[in-house]
Amino acid sequence: MAGCTNGARKERDAQAGRPSSLPVFHVSALLPLKTLLGLLVAMALGTGCELDPDGPPPAAGIPQEARATIDFAAIDRAVAQTPAPAQTSMAALAQYLATGARHDAEKAYAVYRWVRDNIETDLAGIEAGTITRANQSAATVFATRKAVCEGFSQLFAELIELTGLKGTRIGGFGVMTLYDQTIPRSDYVHVWNAVAADGRWYLVDPSWQTSARWDGSHDRNFFFFTDPAQFVLRHLPYEPEWQLLDPPVEREAFWAALAE
Repeated sequence: MAGCTNGARKERDAQAGRPSSLPVFHVSALLPLKTLLGLLVAMALGTGCELDPDGPPPAAGIPQEARATIDFAAIDRAVAQTPAPAQTSMAALAQYLATGARHDAEKAYAVYRWVRDNIETDLAGIEAGTITRANQSAATVFATRKAVCEGFSQLFAELIELTGLKGTRIGGFGVMTLYDQTIPRSDYVHVWNAVAADGRWYLVDPSWQTSARWDGSHDRNFFFFTDPAQFVLRHLPYEPEWQLLDPPVEREAFWAALAE
């Protein structure tokens, strides 16, 4: 799903007397919910996860341990001070972001932080119906600084590769707000990423923490190296291996939990 509403799940959980499972997301009220639904279905449905069907499943890392090794403040400062020459090309940007990182996890965070802070959700393109696969390429998103989930994932993946890390794009279903069972599940199609740091895989959603979708009430890095058990509450990949859970959550169990 490409859009969201403000506070729906938190309000429902509070009424039920239980804490909200995930942060509440905020989006500008400029667009009606139905306009935000159903974006990029054809593009996301075609997203592959680059899995070898005969190979081993991706080895999951422990997010809490990886995050503990990151000097978030130092990376934040470096990203905020990215010089203009380093932003003239994706290759130059990746080189700059990687230079100050001590290890893979910090490289990945530097890329995530730059994308999060410099790419905006293309609300105007959504409203005008002008979103296409072509204008969601990594090069176009880098140039225009606006995207929807497809473009965010494309740019993140490209920058990750240019820093020398291994990454992949993951297609599936993403439910940012209260699940509406009257809406076709295909309207919740979404794209996100995974990145390998020091040989272990971690989940990242670079499109869900932009300024249009964050109200200051939670950790804006929540969807960077997220605990897979938390990530799967809102993200269901087409290929179960990319839940990074053993055993993975069954598809119908995912939808049933959202409907509760």
